[in-house]
Amino acid sequence: GAGKTAFCAKLADVLREREEAMVKEKGVTYDQRPVILRFCGTSAGSATGNMLVLSMCWQIHYWLSKKGRSGSGNSNSNGNSDHDNDSNIPATYKERVVYLHSLLAKHPVILIIDSLDQLSNDDEARSNLTFLRDMGGTLHPRTLVIVSTIPDSGDDTSISSKSGSGSGKGSYTFGCSSRLKESHVPSIAVPLVDTGADLFFLNMMEKRYQRTLSPNQLECVLQESQEEPSALWFTLAAQIASKWPSTMPVYHSEVRSSPPLLPPSLPAFLLGPSIYCLYWLLPLYPPD
Repeated sequence: GAGKTAFCAKLADVLREREEAMVKEKGVTYDQRPVILRFCGTSAGSATGNMLVLSMCWQIHYWLSKKGRSGSGNSNSNGNSDHDNDSNIPATYKERVVYLHSLLAKHPVILIIDSLDQLSNDDEARSNLTFLRDMGGTLHPRTLVIVSTIPDSGDDTSISSKSGSGSGKGSYTFGCSSRLKESHVPSIAVPLVDTGADLFFLNMMEKRYQRTLSPNQLECVLQESQEEPSALWFTLAAQIASKWPSTMPVYHSEVRSSPPLLPPSLPAFLLGPSIYCLYWLLPLYPPD
């Protein structure tokens, strides 16, 4: 609800535009990096660590083929190396991880993986981040890896007020953030909208819907927002509040239930913890 996925999508666009601008500026002397973006858990191809690694290998191969690059090994009749051929991707998870790391070591790539916590825990891909382990020391100097996840219970940014998939009620223990912290990965935390919520909401109403709320309406919305003051909550609230006549008095019970501020059909995973951590495996702009 804090906008983590939207941030990753926007970041991918910004980095892609930056790479294209660098090509225009430096020409063929600049080795353009592909921007590979994955949203974990949104499809069968991103639900497990094994399929995630396989899909990333496929896309890197596609990029290398498209750009006419050569990898390591002997070149084949198409001018690509053995490492550029999908048929050479190993069949087992452990071997695929090694293979992916070799591609990221030989070629400059920007890799953004959103919502590690949404992976299944097959091969300990979620709890132990086995597909990211031992990657840092072998990456190409210009390869950039960015991942995001919710924090585990006990983190400074964790949520303890809602139940989750952890060891007990009110806990979230996916393991992703703990493993990243153990590896001393630099991180950025996206907080709740806990201060300045009134200005945040009023600006959204004015810019998106060209209207404001009465003092009574605004008070009721802000009162209800205290349970889940996330960017997603305020976005949904603005959609509903934009339909309120300015003269209509609103009571707290009406905000909560008639109409519901959060539609019952909203997927449950969107109503979970609203503080997320964005973890960076390398500086955003490493030296060329």
